[in-house]
This record gives sequence, C-alpha cells and structure tokens, in this order.
Amino acid sequence: MHLLVVDDSQDGAELMADLLRTCSSVDSVEVAYDGQDGVDKARAHLPDMVVLDIEMPRLSGVDAAMAIRLAEPSRRPYLVAMTGKPDSLHAAIASGTFDCVLGKPVPWSALADVLEQAKRRHK
Repeated sequence: MHLLVVDDSQDGAELMADLLRTCSSVDSVEVAYDGQDGVDKARAHLPDMVVLDIEMPRLSGVDAAMAIRLAEPSRRPYLVAMTGKPDSLHAAIASGTFDCVLGKPVPWSALADVLEQAKRRHK
C-alpha cells in the first residue's frame, strides 16, 4: 500500500508518516504540507490511502479530498480526514467525501484500525 499524509503542521505530518512507516506494513508514505501539494502528489503517485488535515493553506482538506476524488473517478483512494477542531470535524463529515473522520490527536489504535480498513479495500 502507498500512503500520503497531508498536513500543514510539518512536525505533525512527519510524525504521522514515521508512525505509519515503522508501525505498519506499508510500501511507502509520502508527505505534503498543504492541500494543493497533496492533490498534486495524489495525482502523480496514486496513493491507496490519503490522510488529510482539514484546515490547511491554499486548499482545505475538504476541497483537496474532492479534487482527489474528481481526478481519478474510477480509482478511489481511502480518504481519512483528521482535525482537532469541532467545526472542521462537522464540515468533513458533512462533505460526504471521506471514508473516515478522526479527531486530533489521533490515537494510534484508531489509525491502525483505519489502516486495516483501507488494506481490506485495497486487496
């Protein structure tokens, strides 16, 4: 599985990517630091799962998720929203774009469950 982590907090994005690299059986994990960069990397590398922060510069996580869905309609990466703000949490859910929505800080057990769901879809 190929994963993409998109978060404007560089430390948060790198920490999540490192956790995914070391604690799960994935082939690769890429990182992007804003929504537009995330969309560009998703189009170029076709990840199986994308973890998106909701509030980001240039393009919100919701808008980035919609752009990723529209870019490859026949291919559906598993999209995971993450946010620490209740209003953003509701916006992510209301968009209907995400397969899963997680609150920050994301417990490893919740992320591991989501990764297993994505792997089942990937097979």
